[in-house]
Amino acid sequence: MIFLDDRYEVGVFESLGDHDVKILVGNTRYTIELDPADKAALEQHLINQENLLIPFDTQTKKMVLDVGQNYHEADMEELIEAADRGWDDGENETP
Repeated sequence: MIFLDDRYEVGVFESLGDHDVKILVGNTRYTIELDPADKAALEQHLINQENLLIPFDTQTKKMVLDVGQNYHEADMEELIEAADRGWDDGENETP
């Protein structure tokens, strides 16, 4: 995830409570209230990223979570090989 704006910084995850998360952004510690969906997204983000860094929007004071699926390197090699072979959906065949 790449940000091209000064308003984004990387926060460091400190703790996750039942209804909030504490993160450190620069020298400022934030406690952000979470609803169940936000908590699930944060948990998924931490699992996917395999680190404790959380992108943070300093203007809105909200986390920017990337919860898209990450691929393991071995899976990526298989996907690249499949793409190199091309996709055959049968549409180009003549009867």
